[in-house]
Amino acid sequence: VNFDKSPIDIGVLSKMTEIQKHRGPDDEGRTLFSLNDGTFKEIPRDCRDGKMPFSGGLGFNRLSIIDLSSMGSQPMVSSSQKAIIAFNGEIYNAFELRPELEQKGYSFHSNTDTEVILNLFDAFGFEGMLARLNGMFAICVVDLKAKRILLARDRLGIKPLYISRAGKTLMFSSEVKSFLHHPSFVPEFDSDSLDEYLTFRYCSGSNHLISNVEQVKPGCWLSISSLSDQRQVSYWQIPDVTSIV
Repeated sequence: VNFDKSPIDIGVLSKMTEIQKHRGPDDEGRTLFSLNDGTFKEIPRDCRDGKMPFSGGLGFNRLSIIDLSSMGSQPMVSSSQKAIIAFNGEIYNAFELRPELEQKGYSFHSNTDTEVILNLFDAFGFEGMLARLNGMFAICVVDLKAKRILLARDRLGIKPLYISRAGKTLMFSSEVKSFLHHPSFVPEFDSDSLDEYLTFRYCSGSNHLISNVEQVKPGCWLSISSLSDQRQVSYWQIPDVTSIV
């Protein structure tokens, strides 16, 4: 997302997406959007470069497991066309939640858990959506109506989700290697995190072995409207078992 409103380079977005093809070799999708006027455009697969008047872009590689048809492709746009989702993971109770949504008048065009999440967001908002999900996930919802980006990671942080800020640009990805293909990203080694990484092969907090990369913490979600308007919320914590027993 370019918060200076400069257009997204489709070639850069394509390279950032392609480097993660091993995460989802079955399908690829790219959608451009603008938080300023709430518009979006799905990019054809044969369009690999150029610029359009959209300041945000989502790229997604799909591993087709639930609903192998094209109706499950991502990024997925809501029926109201007010939200776009990119979702990695699996929601275990997705199809238990569908009847409640159908009673509220929501129809489904696919048999994916992705569409269930999207309709939950529309019906109950982001926090209400997260409260109902049982699964492992990294989720991005582009809320075109409220003009904000919403990022969330599952309760225990099973699925990775990284963010980086470079000038007026905010990037987020399931793998840090995507950032390497953005011209504004300059990787810098964080020596303070080296001992933790060598001990556990992982950095447990929001830090990373690259200093200008952060992890979305497990059980947290972020709301980002601009570079100066960013809010992080913890929606789940490990229960205090002493109070239970």
